Formats: sequence, C-alpha cells, structure tokens
Amino acid sequence: MKDDELARMHELEDTYWWFVARRSLVLSLFRRFVTSRSRPLIVDIGCGTGATVSALSHLGRVVGLDASRLALKFCRQAGARELIRGDATKLPLASQCADVVTMLDVLEHLDDDGAAMAEVARILRPGGRAVFTVPAFPGFWSEHDEAIGHKMRYMRAPLRKLALGAGLEVVKLSYVITALFLPIYLFRLAQRAVRIARPEGPRATLIVLPGIVNRLITAVLWLESRVMLKTDLPFGVSLVMLAGKNAPGHAL
Repeated sequence: MKDDELARMHELEDTYWWFVARRSLVLSLFRRFVTSRSRPLIVDIGCGTGATVSALSHLGRVVGLDASRLALKFCRQAGARELIRGDATKLPLASQCADVVTMLDVLEHLDDDGAAMAEVARILRPGGRAVFTVPAFPGFWSEHDEAIGHKMRYMRAPLRKLALGAGLEVVKLSYVITALFLPIYLFRLAQRAVRIARPEGPRATLIVLPGIVNRLITAVLWLESRVMLKTDLPFGVSLVMLAGKNAPGHAL
C-alpha cells in the first residue's frame, strides 16, 4: 500500500465505520469461537497502523507483523511494542508458535496468497485459530482496489479451497457488509462510468461521512455481525473466514 494511503488509514482507523465494524466483527468471532489458553499468543499479520493490535491486546499477547516501515512506525506510536517487519509469505516466526493468527485484508495484496495461507498454517499451534477478511466479488473491482494495491477480490469457494489446500479446516465462512452491498455496488458502477484520470494515480474511496451517519452505519453492521455469528450471509462486500488447525484426535 502506498504511504499516503496508509497515512489516510491511520487518520481514520479509530472512527471510520469500515475499520470500526471490521474490528468489532473480529472481536465477536474471537469471543464466540476461539477457545484457547487464558493469555493466547496472537499474531496480527499485516498489522497496518495498529488499531487491531491495540484492540486484541485486551485478549492476549499480540505480536504485530507488517512489511511496511511506516505501518510499524504508526503501530509504535499507538503503543505497540512487539513488532516485526516481515513478509507474509515467509514469516520470520517459529513453527507452531501462535494460538491465534489474524490476517485482515492482507491476502488480496499478495502475489502468492497460497504461500501466505501455508505460512499461517505453519505457525499455528494444533488447535489454533486464524481469522481472515478479504474483499469480495470481482464485480466490485474499482479505483479503490487499484489505489490500495489489491491483486484480486474473492468468492467463497476459492477462499475455502485456499484454506483447505494449506491444511486448515474452515470453521466459519460468510460474506459480511451485506447491508451496504447494493449502495456500494451502485457507487462502484458510477465510479467506473465517470472515472477521472488523476496525475497522482488512483485514490482509495474513504469518504468521511457526517458523524451521525457514520455511527448509524457502524450500528447497523454491528447488528449484522450478530446475525452472521448464527448463520452465514449469502452475499456482501467482504468475506470473513475463521479457520483452524486441528489437534490430533480432537474435532474443531
């Protein structure tokens, strides 16, 4: 991701509905499905500017990993201390060292998402869990994806196949951001229809909304996440997957 886009994310990560809703979703999955030791070791791969590391620190010991020096600088400013600069496809971590791995909107940035998934499986302890989020539906492809360095957008079946191919078992796989599917899709279509060539290149679509609208969307997506915990949603702007590494003789 370009440094200017990372800086924009840093400015908005604590308040913007997308980031707030994603963190809430991950924490909900963690509390509902992740049963581990009292202070699990959590590795946040692609930790970005540090808001997720901070949120997860209340649930265990968190190690943040990112390839970007600027991202790690923002993480340190946010108070994170256990940080590693590294490649998601060649993790500088010991095998079976992590109880939980989070990889939030990272796979779609990589040339080899299969290698990254295999690395997650390698560092997970038997019985460990991994949470992934990725952008969904290739038809949503837009300037936003180009600006933040996406290689692709996913569907359920290929994401499931990616996890199974790495030796992980899929516990939960659902589309999310369902409530905003139609308005965001129409907005993307409009973007493509009137696309403006920018000298500085494509820009990410992070539209700052009035506070009350931002809070309303956040609340709607919080309610949606409660539904998602009970049943998989049939479509959405993103996908969330909870996968596990089974301990011998124990079912997930």
